[in-house]
Amino acid sequence: MRDAMRLRNALTPYLYTESRRFYDTGVAPVHPLYYDFGVDKNVYEQLVVERQYMFGQRILAQPVTSVTGVPNGTLKGWETYLPAGTWSTWNGSKVIVGPTRVKTDVMLSEIPLFVRDGGLLPLKTMNR
Repeated sequence: MRDAMRLRNALTPYLYTESRRFYDTGVAPVHPLYYDFGVDKNVYEQLVVERQYMFGQRILAQPVTSVTGVPNGTLKGWETYLPAGTWSTWNGSKVIVGPTRVKTDVMLSEIPLFVRDGGLLPLKTMNR
C-alpha cells in the first residue's frame, strides 16, 4: 500500500496534466483503449475491454483482477495487448513495439503498467 501511495504522489504532475486535458476535451483520464486506438480491432476484444484501460494519454494499465490459483503471490503469464506504437515497461527496462501481446509474470502487489512513446513522464521526486 505504501508503494502505491508513493506512486500516486509521484504522478501528481501527470495527473494534473490529464485533469486539465479532461476539462478541455471531456475525455476522462481513465478510458477504454478504443478511445485512442479505435481503428485497431483487437482493442474491442472482450478481455482487452474488461481488463485494460488507458490512464491518461500515455499509460496503459492492466490490473490483476483474479487471484485464483496464484502460487507464491506471482501470476505467471499475464497477457497484455499493446496497440501500435512504442511502449516501455513502467520501470523502463524493456521497450516493445506494438501491436503485440506481451506475457509477463506479475506479483499480486504490482499493476502492469506500460508507457507510450518512449516512457518519459513528468514525475514528482519521491522521498524515501
